[in-house]
Amino acid sequence: MKRVVILSALLLFTLACGSSGSDSPATVPGPEGGTCTMTGTGSLAITVAGLPAGIAADLVVTDAANAAHPVTASTTLTLPSGTFTSVAGTVSDHDPIVRKAFLSNSTPAAGTICDGQTVTMDLKYTLIPTSNQIWWGNANGASNTLSYASAALAATGGPNPTVEDQTGGTLPGAFLPNGDLWVVNTLTDKIGLERYASTLLPVSGQQTPVAVVTSSALTGGVPGPVSLALDKDGNAWVGVAYSSSVVKFDAGQILASGDVTPGVVISNVPAPNALALDGKGNLWIGSQDNVLEYLVDRLSASTSAAPDVSIDAQTPGPVIGSLTSVLGLAFTANRDLWVNFGGTIALIPDIQLNTGTITPAIQIQADVLALPDGIALDESGGLWMAYSQGKLSKFGASQLTTSSASLAPEVVISSDHIGSATQPALFPAPAGLPLYSSLK
Repeated sequence: MKRVVILSALLLFTLACGSSGSDSPATVPGPEGGTCTMTGTGSLAITVAGLPAGIAADLVVTDAANAAHPVTASTTLTLPSGTFTSVAGTVSDHDPIVRKAFLSNSTPAAGTICDGQTVTMDLKYTLIPTSNQIWWGNANGASNTLSYASAALAATGGPNPTVEDQTGGTLPGAFLPNGDLWVVNTLTDKIGLERYASTLLPVSGQQTPVAVVTSSALTGGVPGPVSLALDKDGNAWVGVAYSSSVVKFDAGQILASGDVTPGVVISNVPAPNALALDGKGNLWIGSQDNVLEYLVDRLSASTSAAPDVSIDAQTPGPVIGSLTSVLGLAFTANRDLWVNFGGTIALIPDIQLNTGTITPAIQIQADVLALPDGIALDESGGLWMAYSQGKLSKFGASQLTTSSASLAPEVVISSDHIGSATQPALFPAPAGLPLYSSLK
């Protein structure tokens, strides 16, 4: 599991170490007065709570001898006397579409174990409220951000959204590992990035962001920001249409509200409608009709130079044409790249991710006239995207193995609460994918 250190104060220690009655020099003041013998061993009794049956905790205790002790359930450890530290991580369950995630309400805690004494630790997990759902931007609807819980997405039907929020933006969102959601606000007088708390977002209604980040790099023309992605370090990459650029805001710049200047600007990128980072940290951009790559070692400084890779994809013969209008990018765990070319879903294998004209081996044309938007993979390898007005869709993993000139999705969700949906975002992202919110 991916270890995420969460700073809070709910990892509780009850220290039961009294006077040792020893005059040995290997003593220190005890946690409850008296002295504490630093030779021999003591016990650390750990109680884990808040997880469903069968879900393992993620805790590592490091003892006074610097030995690591992984803990997955309630247990008692015998440790050498002295100080210890612990780090707890976020964990998840199993789900065919999108998992539940549980946050450890704890700090990386330290304590002291005396010879023959016991320290008790309570490690409490709580469900991250934004998890187990797919979230969508929703233009032309009553709410501009909505979600569907995994259970509602298992089969074709007409369920209403699980959550309907009024946030600042209808464009694609990106999740932090703690379940907070960044969205792009495109309203003329409020253009910028807004972060919404995981604890508040699942309550339908008007939402207030916990952070608002503005920048002159986003507000100089129309259309403004059109895409958003977070890299493995939490830096925010934003595609800006009017300036034909992709800009980077460092994670430290967006911790709190403020007006900031991007640390990196990549210029000469027309219509940067889709962004993705691969497992190596390289930045991929859906730029108008092409797929571009900028290698990770170029991402620390601004540039207007050509990309390292520029892919022009085409349809197979006998009538060969270009695939156009890149609207979504999604990497698999094997670094193969799914691309939404205006409703044609194409798989570009890792070995084809090189400059030039290519013919993707798998090309699937969705059976709708309107342009389906976005693209995202789920836990079973299914591919979700906005479908047509009032509809969301999923192509099952078994449908994605061969080309098709007109393919109906395995699942279609219809509701008059859905307007024109945009890029989907799963929290947590599927295990193994190169996304900041992915949990192993």
